[in-house]
Amino acid sequence: MPLRKINDLIDKGKYDQASELIDKTLDSRIDLVVDANILKIKLEMERGHDEMALELIKEISTYSGISTINLLKIELSRLVILFKKENFAEINQNVDKAQAIVTLLQSDKDIESRHLCVDFYNMRGRVSRAEGNYALALEYYQQALSLLEGFEYIRLEANIIKNIAIIRQSQGEFQLAIEMYNKSLVLLTECQNYRDQALVSVDLAILFYNQGDNKKALEYLENSVHTIEDYYNLGRIYFLIYYVKLSSGKTDHETLDKLVEISENHPENPIFINRIKLLKALTHKRGNRLRSKVIAMDELKKIIEGYMDPEIMIISLKNYLDLLIDELMVYNEEVVLQEIDIYISKLFAIADKNKMPLVLTETYLLRSKFNLIQQRVVKAFEDLTIASGLARTKGFNTLADEIDEMQKYLEDNISKWNALAEATSPLRERIHESKIKEYLEKVSKFINF
Repeated sequence: MPLRKINDLIDKGKYDQASELIDKTLDSRIDLVVDANILKIKLEMERGHDEMALELIKEISTYSGISTINLLKIELSRLVILFKKENFAEINQNVDKAQAIVTLLQSDKDIESRHLCVDFYNMRGRVSRAEGNYALALEYYQQALSLLEGFEYIRLEANIIKNIAIIRQSQGEFQLAIEMYNKSLVLLTECQNYRDQALVSVDLAILFYNQGDNKKALEYLENSVHTIEDYYNLGRIYFLIYYVKLSSGKTDHETLDKLVEISENHPENPIFINRIKLLKALTHKRGNRLRSKVIAMDELKKIIEGYMDPEIMIISLKNYLDLLIDELMVYNEEVVLQEIDIYISKLFAIADKNKMPLVLTETYLLRSKFNLIQQRVVKAFEDLTIASGLARTKGFNTLADEIDEMQKYLEDNISKWNALAEATSPLRERIHESKIKEYLEKVSKFINF
């Protein structure tokens, strides 16, 4: 049957073949026009052509006599696009309608109906995860997996297991996350979906990198390069390879050249240009000469002030703040303190807008240390308390334990900090005692996305 074959081609990442078969089906089978167009929506979404998919959704919605199943497909596709656009308000306005249809369909033994219900719960899990509600996200993922029992949708099962792994990683349950990622990889190998296999390998690489295992991270990243064809993900992998190598003190000009080539072939996408700018800025930052540090500060500031991609902005801000602390230690100027305060506020704004609870928690910790530097001990305690509560609520158990240790350290040394405040101690001494440099060095290495 052409529809099943088209679906298999999309699931295996063979988009050009799927597109060709869709066109042939639309030309030759009038009875399959709606079904073929719905698969075309899926194809365009997989390719990242969301606006084109929305146009098709609008067009198909005008057709008469559409079945309930096809209406649900259209509505779910629209909700997924809204999710990708981070339009959570509109999703929540429409989700009850979709939930009512899913509730009716999930007892249906039809494979297609069951697949749609699984898609729906998977999407709700992703939305809850993006909002920082990990417990609810896990409930939705478990509902999706239970509906998959007895059905051969290996790629979808692998995707859900990967999403669970991401949550476990965020909660600091690293060994469990690794197990879930590897389980996802086994399933993707089984269904020969090499594209998704590569993307899960990237997630694993990020996990190992954040744990300090650069060798393992590079192994997964370099293996994933060979199975990725789409330029967007390939560009991100090259970016990560250079980034990981740079953190080990190596500059990989060959990888940077490949990223530049992708950027030149796709000038319409500014993300590649800014990734290149960021990598060059970080390379300068690692230089020993003052001139290199100044160039790095200038380039990072341009990125921060001119571009709003959250991944790039977070890395840029953390590294820029690190350089500002260096400047503060040398010059001890009030204007530097004011600038640090402004850029910490920017981190808060990005974390809040993009629903990044981990980054938000880290930023409270950063501001706590910044308050200590400025002899605001009470405010430092307040930020630690907020960070601790946020970490516990969101399930960042490992980080929550670290915050508790920070609170205990501050409590045990409160007399020292009060004495430093009263004596108007040198700024360099307060920076040293706050351990803000060590903290920035640690979090600026992390990839939080």
